[in-house]
Amino acid sequence: MDQHIYASVMHDTMLDLASEGALRDTLGRPRRRWSGYADQAHVAQARWGIEYALFCERQGFSRVVQVVVRSPDSRINLGDLHAEHARQSARLSEKLRYGRARFAPGFACDIIAAEIRPIEKNGDVLDFHFHLAVRASAGNLMAMAAYFSRSNWNWWNPAIAADAELPSDPGQLASYLGKGLAHALKPAALDCAFSPGNLAVLHQQSRGLAMTRTTGAFRVWKAEVACGRKIAVQDQDGRIVLRPRRPGSGIGQFGERLRAGTGLQLLRFCHHDFGDGIRRPALLVRGRETMRFAEVAEFYDVSSAIEAARVAVTDLLLNTAIREGPMRSNRSAGTPSVRWRPG
Repeated sequence: MDQHIYASVMHDTMLDLASEGALRDTLGRPRRRWSGYADQAHVAQARWGIEYALFCERQGFSRVVQVVVRSPDSRINLGDLHAEHARQSARLSEKLRYGRARFAPGFACDIIAAEIRPIEKNGDVLDFHFHLAVRASAGNLMAMAAYFSRSNWNWWNPAIAADAELPSDPGQLASYLGKGLAHALKPAALDCAFSPGNLAVLHQQSRGLAMTRTTGAFRVWKAEVACGRKIAVQDQDGRIVLRPRRPGSGIGQFGERLRAGTGLQLLRFCHHDFGDGIRRPALLVRGRETMRFAEVAEFYDVSSAIEAARVAVTDLLLNTAIREGPMRSNRSAGTPSVRWRPG
């Protein structure tokens, strides 16, 4: 099972640049991407929210609607998740296409997210349904609801339900829809929690599945942004903008070999908090858990990066608030003492 969970047999470690590895933080073995991991799901949610908010802003849309649809056979066995996802996704796409062409020409769907919930003990049986982010008038929503109901599909949206309307902000809705599988691992009832064996089956069945996907104009917009080598990000003022994507590493088809290799690898320069509340310049390195900074310096020229990091850390310490309390120091005020490990 490890080969399916982890991307490498080596460990990822953060090494402080300024002190040449005196500060270190072992992150463990790198995992393969899976929306069942809460941290990876959180990153994906943020990305979905930023991209969809910018798309709607550029297109002049300020309001979107969440729709929940469920097929007549939404109760599925855990072992059939992969096959049912493909089958029901194809049926839903065809129904949306026909319904728009025949009954609701003003209906537009931008995001389709598949969602599962365990409904029997140990997670043997799942409730499988879809959440959509759509742009449509109340009339078009009513027309689509009537069309789906004639096929015994369940359709819910605020325009036809008695429930209070959910927030319609595009970024918030996209972030909610992009939650992946992580939410399914936090059942409301303990009796429906996945057993360890079923959790492994869930991982196997959901690998490679696009639980959240784009459609229509949003899909076209994302493709255009990707072709222009740009990415949606928040700037320092909190505004969502497009900026050029950072150049890739150029490893191309050798990426899998690099991730699975057993040699020491310097992955990137970054900033990291080693537990003292200060984000320091650091190296993210993949290798043995007990690797030393000297081993990194033997294969990579990081001397200029070390000097720049020392200047940056000195500036950080000079501008860090002094802790209140009985602690006293014999050093001159404003002159931090930094002990460097010999190079």
